[in-house]
Amino acid sequence: MMDRQLASVRRFNDLILFRVREVLLVSSPFDHFILQEDGSLTQQVFMEYEEFSLSAAPRFTHAHNAAAALEMLKKRRFDLILVMTSLVDMDVEGFGRLVKQEEPELPVVLLNLDQREQGDWHRSLDPKIIDGVFVWTGDSKILLAIVKYVEDRLNVEHDVEVGNVRVILMLEDSPRYYSVFLRVLYSRLMTLARSLYSEGQTDLYRLMYMRSRPKLVHATSYEEGMELLRRYRRNMFALISDVRIPRDGRIDERAGLEFAREARALDPHLPILLQSAEADQRDEADNLGAAFVDKNSDTLLADLNSFLTDRLGFADFVFRTPMARKWGAPATWPNWNRSWKSSRRNPCSTMRVAITSHSGSWPAANSIWPKSCARSLRRTSPTSKPFGPM
Repeated sequence: MMDRQLASVRRFNDLILFRVREVLLVSSPFDHFILQEDGSLTQQVFMEYEEFSLSAAPRFTHAHNAAAALEMLKKRRFDLILVMTSLVDMDVEGFGRLVKQEEPELPVVLLNLDQREQGDWHRSLDPKIIDGVFVWTGDSKILLAIVKYVEDRLNVEHDVEVGNVRVILMLEDSPRYYSVFLRVLYSRLMTLARSLYSEGQTDLYRLMYMRSRPKLVHATSYEEGMELLRRYRRNMFALISDVRIPRDGRIDERAGLEFAREARALDPHLPILLQSAEADQRDEADNLGAAFVDKNSDTLLADLNSFLTDRLGFADFVFRTPMARKWGAPATWPNWNRSWKSSRRNPCSTMRVAITSHSGSWPAANSIWPKSCARSLRRTSPTSKPFGPM
């Protein structure tokens, strides 16, 4: 028993090897002032980390122009460059190219302060130079999302291989929308992980839950998304895609639907959320067995949260009898384990007999179930429903 616990500790300890600890913000003094209206960036991010019981919040250092930033890079080590569009001495892509020449593996992320100036110019940026484009929404949680986005991007391949973690794929080319979606997704993932160990759990459980949470990967085109889908197909947890995405270098009005069909063919029970500014695409989503959100709806974020709760298990799990009587709702792994012991049956065999088709998402989302068992649970679709999310 002790040997198994030590093996688990070693496995989880090897996850998330890359951490963002030092961030260099490159912007004009005015943009820096705007970002710090609610306090210094280091303080804002520290508060976000504290809210979700995260450790080692990154420290932010400011450079007022590209030349000053390049000089700092010669003297100090940074894990992330966050550059804004207001550089006065150099264009953003030119600055990124100089950074990559010195440190090819150093992530360079563009943060745009004004959504009205976004347009489509970001499509012309070289993805080998600019590793991501985000829009400042006035909420400091976007900084947490950017940090976790960079960490997931650099850790996902290793963590899938070593820790068997799940992967959520987002296919969206609009920085405005994926900035909002990623902010919500990361907040929910962190809140979920924190809730699992909040009831007197040890630091070991905290470490396991936080490091083994599902990883988010993001693609901005059909081809990029298909490469990620095929690479992580065995660990794919959910797909969130726009209907209208680039394919073959131009916007394709139906590429997202065709991508969802490919994903559905690979995994008939993969939770899929399609989004579009055209409400009539809802019927197409229904035909694929996918959830749908209208980008123009006032309830967009509420609909996204509903998908996370209802389809991905981002909520308490409820055990029910065949007569639908509730007899347990464990919110943590120890409570889940006690509930199963009370049934006096083998967990996997019991759930394979009677479980809703998406209920296996709950243990996968909460990182508490062996992947082989969770997959078998999610792919069983009997008519009786004694178990399932609330």
